[in-house]
Amino acid sequence: ANRQVLEEAALALPEEEESSELAWKGAMLFVTVAWATNFAVTAFACADISESTSLGASEAAAVFVVLRFAAAALSTLPWLDASSSKEAAVAGAKVGALYAVGYGAQAAALAHGFPAANAAFVCSLQCVAVALLAKGQTPPRTIVGLVLAISGVACLELLGANGGAFDPVGLALALGQPLAFGASYAELERATQAPPDDALAMTALQCLAIFGAGVGALAAMEGFDGAMADVLATVQHLDAPLAASVAWTGVISTSFTIWLCTEAFKHLPSVDASLILTSEPLWAAIVAAALLGERFSAGDALGGLLIVLAVAVNDELIRVPGRMCLAPHCVVEEDDE
Repeated sequence: ANRQVLEEAALALPEEEESSELAWKGAMLFVTVAWATNFAVTAFACADISESTSLGASEAAAVFVVLRFAAAALSTLPWLDASSSKEAAVAGAKVGALYAVGYGAQAAALAHGFPAANAAFVCSLQCVAVALLAKGQTPPRTIVGLVLAISGVACLELLGANGGAFDPVGLALALGQPLAFGASYAELERATQAPPDDALAMTALQCLAIFGAGVGALAAMEGFDGAMADVLATVQHLDAPLAASVAWTGVISTSFTIWLCTEAFKHLPSVDASLILTSEPLWAAIVAAALLGERFSAGDALGGLLIVLAVAVNDELIRVPGRMCLAPHCVVEEDDE
């Protein structure tokens, strides 16, 4: 009888594991779509703040970052007590500081007028940035991915719906996203591999660090009194759409998704997670078209496709010849037989 019970349990285990993996894939899809909405919602919110308070684009972007991450920090405040080590606290603060640079660059680019869909495609290059920032020889897949990515950005800027009007400032700000987020993921990977498990506390520390960085950036531009005046003026003009934008981006698509993503990476193979995340700019383009009425030209489609291919190649979802090399001495990647 015991043997029969054990055999039945052994047969049921793969089904439970498959069901669990499917659930975590669904969770990653939710994270991907939620993150995709950030571009259009941030662009809408920054425009709303500028219109209602007469703040400039940079100030409006900084005020929105402060409001968004004030909501995120408040929603995760009870989790701060979950931290069980000084190392986890330091790691959370480091990741949060890098996130702050990425989110600040995102808000600044969108407030500057850089198209939300294009910002999402540029942001998706974070996986290429991770490989480029890593120590050692750059692998062939990253070289190919980088060439595809540069080609894709060129198509977005020169052949896109903006009529080929190259925007170097907007592009430079948008490129801050993949560089900062890429560096943060490298730090996050090191932090989550080390015990103990402090996912909740790290999420809270990241949100608190981003909020602090946003306040610091606004104070650097306006002075502390000016920063407070800007925030208070925005709060006084807080209408329902802006309040919903702050709540969604702060609580749902930031604090909740940061925690959910951290948990999902513990249960999913990196290839599966990367494949799902690769679709983020496509969702962002759909949301931008629906919410902001952004046009999506053939040049934008080609550029977006090249960037998605760059991400897929870099994540080894598409294999490249292993003997490609740009240096006199490099490690050769052998194809699996």
